[in-house]
Amino acid sequence: MALCAAILACLLGSCENSPPPAAGPPTPPVLVAEVEQKIVPRQLPTIGNVEAVATVEVRPQVSGEIKSVHFQEGQDVAAGDLLVTLDERPYRAALDQAQAALEKNRALLLQAEANLARNRAQSENADLEEKRYEALWKSGSVSKSEYDKVRTEADALRAAVQSDAAAVETARREIGVAAAALESARIRLDYCTIRSPIAGCAGSLVVHAGNVVEANDPLVVIRQLDPIHVAFALPETHLSEIRRVQAQAPLSVRVDVPQDPRGPLFGKLTFIDNAVDRTTGMIRFKATLSNPERRLWPGQYVNVALILSDREPALVVPVVAVQPGQDGLFVYVVRSDNTVEPRTVTVEREVDGQAVITAGLSAGERVVTDGHLRLAPGMAVAVKQRLSPAPRQVATPQSEPAS
Repeated sequence: MALCAAILACLLGSCENSPPPAAGPPTPPVLVAEVEQKIVPRQLPTIGNVEAVATVEVRPQVSGEIKSVHFQEGQDVAAGDLLVTLDERPYRAALDQAQAALEKNRALLLQAEANLARNRAQSENADLEEKRYEALWKSGSVSKSEYDKVRTEADALRAAVQSDAAAVETARREIGVAAAALESARIRLDYCTIRSPIAGCAGSLVVHAGNVVEANDPLVVIRQLDPIHVAFALPETHLSEIRRVQAQAPLSVRVDVPQDPRGPLFGKLTFIDNAVDRTTGMIRFKATLSNPERRLWPGQYVNVALILSDREPALVVPVVAVQPGQDGLFVYVVRSDNTVEPRTVTVEREVDGQAVITAGLSAGERVVTDGHLRLAPGMAVAVKQRLSPAPRQVATPQSEPAS
């Protein structure tokens, strides 16, 4: 009996000294937002590329040494501004030579015209003399040899008149050729002064002062930056709707510049390509935007949204609530008992950081916006804060065109 009591006391003491049972895993905290029904723009998002309205590659039209450069790289230039001056000396000499040739041909023309006038007057007198001697010969007053001599002189003067007339025409043609050569020399001299054909921003100078350039060598590229184009493409399935809406009023285009906190830019749709790309099934568009602050730069990639309507009711959640999964996009829905379930959703598009949901959710449901990595289906969560869908200024580059 005493032995049993000792064993029992030992067991009780052992139980009192054993550690407490291990606690379960902590409930993970999450941030949530409610599914809201809001009025959002009907728009088609995609990625666009900024293009200059006009791009001109400035090239010399004559060869020569660059004597001076009159602009700085990256400088704004106006149409007609002086950019580069080539060595004018050989072209000015050619101009002087052409001017002298023209003056010489003008002098030759004056001489030919004077000869023609003199010989024509003599020929007219010779014609009268020939007729008089012919009458005298027929009446027997002069001999046949005397008449033949007068007639020969008249024939010679008529031939001289024809020759002088031909010389005048030749001199006039030579003057035309010389005048054309003079104009060509003047143009080539003018080509030594290279001016900007458009207003825009000058790029880097390819060839610097002191170097010899050949005709058509590239010098600098001028790009017009204000206004500016944004080119983008959308699936051809949207074309009918776009054309229908555009027939009612001009369409606006929203452009978001990544990492630019100043907000979106807006312009007008100004170009729809005349054919669909047969390889991609996409059609190309262009928007024209005012760009006085140079927020848009040629070659830059931007987020674009073609706005089809200003107001459209839709269910929205923050974009951060939507996660990629093996079966497509999904969200974690927080049920009334604070447990979560993954639910597949259909996202039509993104608008200002909000995902427009067309299937999978109902207004008022709660979705997880932060803490996804620690969740599993059916897990209980601790809701730390509720977030309303907050506008985001810039759409992510991964945004896909709405289909």
